Amino acid sequence: MRRDSEAGQKCCAFQHWVYHNTEGNLLVTDMQGVGMRLTDVGIATCKKGYKGFKGNCATSFIDQFKALHQCNKYCEILGLKSLQPKAKKVSTAPKPKPPPSATSKKKTFGPTVKNKS
Repeated sequence: MRRDSEAGQKCCAFQHWVYHNTEGNLLVTDMQGVGMRLTDVGIATCKKGYKGFKGNCATSFIDQFKALHQCNKYCEILGLKSLQPKAKKVSTAPKPKPPPSATSKKKTFGPTVKNKS
């Protein structure tokens, strides 16, 4: 991939935009051309296709794109969010409750009846 060039970054952002707007069902791949004009592209779709369209590339391209795509400034300009899963926060285990003391009073529920003497 030529992700370092400006044209490459724009192509990657375009791929991300298409992926996002088709809810991950379609991906433009293998973008080739002359200058800034694309003349030969591949299209990958999910197994069932997308809105009646079947792509001409393997569906694995979509999974590979999701796993490897790194957002750039053009993705940010388009308001696209990272496709990488966010790192899970390490949660600490809850502290165990201390055992009830033997001298603690029992709680009563409901009305209590006092002895009349």
